[in-house]
Amino acid sequence: MKKLMKNKWLWIISVVCVIAAGAYYMQMGSTGELVKVYEVDKGPVVDYIEDTGEVIAEQSATIYSDLTAKVETINVDIGDEVKKGDILFTLDDDALQYQLEVLKATKAGLTASKSELEKPTDSNLLQKLSAVVNSAKLAYEQLSDQLKTQEALLESGAVSQSVVDDLSSAVDIAYANYQAAVNDYQMAKKGTSGNVVDQAKSSLAAVDVQISELESMIAKASVTAPYEGVVVTKHVSIGDYVATGMPLVTIDQLGQMYIKADLLADDIMMLEVGARVVISNDSGIETQGKIRKIYPKAHTKVSDLGVEQKRVTVEIEFDSQVGMKLGYEYDLEVVLKEVEGIRIPDSAYFKINGNGHVFLVKDMEVVLTQIETLTEGVDYYEVSGLQVGDMVVQSPATELEDGMTVQLEEESIMDER
Repeated sequence: MKKLMKNKWLWIISVVCVIAAGAYYMQMGSTGELVKVYEVDKGPVVDYIEDTGEVIAEQSATIYSDLTAKVETINVDIGDEVKKGDILFTLDDDALQYQLEVLKATKAGLTASKSELEKPTDSNLLQKLSAVVNSAKLAYEQLSDQLKTQEALLESGAVSQSVVDDLSSAVDIAYANYQAAVNDYQMAKKGTSGNVVDQAKSSLAAVDVQISELESMIAKASVTAPYEGVVVTKHVSIGDYVATGMPLVTIDQLGQMYIKADLLADDIMMLEVGARVVISNDSGIETQGKIRKIYPKAHTKVSDLGVEQKRVTVEIEFDSQVGMKLGYEYDLEVVLKEVEGIRIPDSAYFKINGNGHVFLVKDMEVVLTQIETLTEGVDYYEVSGLQVGDMVVQSPATELEDGMTVQLEEESIMDER
């Protein structure tokens, strides 16, 4: 009897195990395909293009020489920061200084001559005027001798044409002064008149003008910075001879910068001034900017792969200049369109016969659902035909079919939350 009871319990336990195992395998078979889902929400949908741009100074100036002279000193190097008024270069002004001394001596003589002419004629007047003539003649002869020497050096290549030209001008001025002194002397011999005094005044005024012009030119021998900035290019070296109008140095202004970028013409057909731009680089710099100017004409540019592309230049102003460096390239996300609406990730979207669809999850089954895309962004699509809170399958597998039972990945639900 005990043996029969023991066998009975063994049989009952076996049946229970079989039933439990069957229920387990039935349950496992009913879980279906494992899918990752996204809970439809409302948020930003952004369409943007990626490119790069270079930081440019708002103001850049190339400083040109106002003299024909030799570069005597250079006080800056590329990359140096300068303040307004700092002396960048000095040019050799020895020839100008000599001309100035000659003119000052001439002025002193003309001033003395004028004073004497304004006085009643006395026995010493002709002697004084004769001294002025001799002084002016000596200055003229000394400059003439220097000119001959420099012309000889020019033929041998020891000096530049500009040096000879400057000295030739000085000789002309000295000769004119000598002639004026001779005229004054001759007029004095004939007797002083009102016309003679007026002529002396005119000669003195002409010398004053020449002195003022020379002093102005000498001041230009010291080349100064027009504003606070950084030296980006040096066009000459110490010892170079420069002519009037030749470039000396280029300075970019500090503190006022923008980004210039060449964007693909096909990508920005709908781009407008004011469009938002995200600016960043690998060093962690990130700031917001906006398009301030779109150039009206496209140009052809060869890519790094050697492909010709039509591109349009745009200028971008940005909010913060902290960490931004002149001449550096930064990554750009130029926003073409930005809306707020019901959205799904682009990975959930696919087309059937040209119409947009998603797999909607309801009661653990997928339902093939047709939707309409209102805005296509880079990562999300704005859609109609869905409600906030709906579950759609992300990156649906090819074997997924309408009505198929599925199991949700728990981590996908937690990620979206």
